[in-house]
Amino acid sequence: KCIDVRLSLVSMVILLMEKMDTTLAQYVDKILEAFCSIWAVIQHCSEADSTETRLKSYLVIALTAFVKCLGEQSQHVHELVIRMIVYTTNLQNQDAVFLLEAGLELWQATLQYTVSLSDPLLDCFESIPAVVDYDTEVLPQALSILDSYILVGKSAFLQRYVQQLNHLLGKLLTETRDTGQVLCTNVLDTLLNVFPEHGPAAMQSVL
Repeated sequence: KCIDVRLSLVSMVILLMEKMDTTLAQYVDKILEAFCSIWAVIQHCSEADSTETRLKSYLVIALTAFVKCLGEQSQHVHELVIRMIVYTTNLQNQDAVFLLEAGLELWQATLQYTVSLSDPLLDCFESIPAVVDYDTEVLPQALSILDSYILVGKSAFLQRYVQQLNHLLGKLLTETRDTGQVLCTNVLDTLLNVFPEHGPAAMQSVL
């Protein structure tokens, strides 16, 4: 099948990206064009099967590798990246069951190289509570993303999501054990280090 050929090509592209450095930046437009073209074909395919879902997953993995190669320059491709984050973490989307882990990895990589949060990227955080409720196995990734939001978003993030943070961390500290509680405590440590004056008052229901 044609889709099998695309799957092989995307697999090869992932390997190439993992070996290349920031010189990949000169091919940004062509890579994005190819990505969008393949994604559009899959989205409009009349026969959804495991191969197509796997190709979507590989495309998200390829985009993650692309972000890592670009580093801080990856902010130039945030429009596409954010669309993919929203798509792969939207639990109303049937593909999310298969793409969630890859989508979270893309999200982590994106935040790692983000200097300042745009409003659309800030909006993405609204998905995190639902993601944690859906699958506790992704808790380490979800809390790593939360940690990055605190570090990058600073006061803009805290002001917008303080209520959700209290509810989310309070619930996790109550319902999780061992590793989950340690991860939550690490997030609280980050928050208190970033906001030594306002953090304790903001998170008083959890502390």
